[in-house]
Amino acid sequence: MAKEEKKEHENEPEELSEKEKKELEDKQAKEKLNEETNAAAERQEKANDDAKKIHAEKERTKAEDAAEGTAEAGQPAKEETPTEYKDRVMKGDVEETPEAP
Repeated sequence: MAKEEKKEHENEPEELSEKEKKELEDKQAKEKLNEETNAAAERQEKANDDAKKIHAEKERTKAEDAAEGTAEAGQPAKEETPTEYKDRVMKGDVEETPEAP
């Protein structure tokens, strides 16, 4: 019977010393911190991917607007008429010609 009692007690953990308890707690805390850090990194990567998609969509829309001749505010780009050009030249404002978008 003493042999059976010994086997039962073999599977039970021995009392840990204070140092071992502290090491175990530190190890568990580090593992938890690593898990939290990895989760935060995954969230940041997803946010970065989302931001890249949004930026690409804005660039695509901006390029489409430019190709369609609309300004940033969504208004059609206004071209200078010959009369407006003449008036500007007559005023002496010929240093800079407005560029069509």
